[in-house]
Amino acid sequence: MSRVPPASPRLAPEGELRCNTNWPIQSAKPQRLSTLPPRGLRRPDAAAYVGVSATKFDEWVARGVMPSPKRLDGVVIWDRQNLDAAFERLPDSNVVPEADIWDQVRA
Repeated sequence: MSRVPPASPRLAPEGELRCNTNWPIQSAKPQRLSTLPPRGLRRPDAAAYVGVSATKFDEWVARGVMPSPKRLDGVVIWDRQNLDAAFERLPDSNVVPEADIWDQVRA
């Protein structure tokens, strides 16, 4: 039994696609891409947004360092603005270290 090669594609009128059988397929209307960042973030995106792994993010949520998510109809999302506020409350790394105990000893 011989195999029939697929039909060669032909150019279709603009806005129309053709599959191997050359039957016209209507293309979907172009979607307007949003340039607005999402307000709600799923767990992996929320963790990436604050720059940590999902596991570390879960730890911070459990400790109250990061906010709890919003839940509705089985959807769990974090509010980006709440993440920003929690991130602002994180301590800076240039905290002055505690003085060495030996600095207080007089010679």
